[in-house]
Amino acid sequence: MKKKRIMASFPIRILAVSILGLLAGLFFNATRTMGLTSGALNLVVTARYVLSQLITFLAPVIILGLMASSIISVKKDPTPVTAPAIRITYFSMLGAAAFASVLGYLIIPRLPVSTDSLSFRFLPDTLFELPIPAPVSALSTLVLAILLGFGACWTNATRTKELLQELRGITLSLMSRILLPVLPAYIGLSLCTLAYQGYFIK
Repeated sequence: MKKKRIMASFPIRILAVSILGLLAGLFFNATRTMGLTSGALNLVVTARYVLSQLITFLAPVIILGLMASSIISVKKDPTPVTAPAIRITYFSMLGAAAFASVLGYLIIPRLPVSTDSLSFRFLPDTLFELPIPAPVSALSTLVLAILLGFGACWTNATRTKELLQELRGITLSLMSRILLPVLPAYIGLSLCTLAYQGYFIK
């Protein structure tokens, strides 16, 4: 029940912070000559930078923790519907990626983006930089998780399986306690900066 409430409230939070971010960006654009606006934009840009670094760092950890443990679970509890379920999941991911690509090519070129250089606003510099590079790339992590999961199943590595299951629990905890609260804020700050720059003003 608690999980359903979280999933139900997450899209609402995304929508709420998106609207607030757009409104704040338009307000900053309209009051760009005020000194208070410049200071607020410095905070917005800095916060967005820090959150983007944190999300980029968490991405490989989440991929490794979920993918490897999922492979172990599938291999450990085979059922007659396992193979079709994997195929359906795989093709649904391909379909979602293709659908998103088609929509991007069709919609993005037609967005009402202002081409007037005078209406475009440049963002201020961040107050400080806190680079948090990911240990490995997302694609390398995906390949590592797949090979590690299948290797643990082929060799029946009990300790490795237990460690991967514990890593899954840690990953889910990081997602619920860090990623889910941070992601809406990052989306709102990103839309705020885009609205301030004039991307949504024709």
